[in-house]
Amino acid sequence: MKDPQFNFHSTFFLEGAHHVLRELEREGLLNEKMLKALEALEGTAPALTVPFVAVEALHSLTGH
Repeated sequence: MKDPQFNFHSTFFLEGAHHVLRELEREGLLNEKMLKALEALEGTAPALTVPFVAVEALHSLTGH
């Protein structure tokens, strides 16, 4: 299966992803890789850092 393609430079996408991950964190549903993705979204350059940690987070969910 090919990794999905996302526009990590889209402010709308980054804000939406942050909102979803923050809510999942409040519910205690994030694994370590997903928490790293949330931290990257809250960092100073999310468009540069999120793509790398997002792929790892996705793989942690799919088992690849």
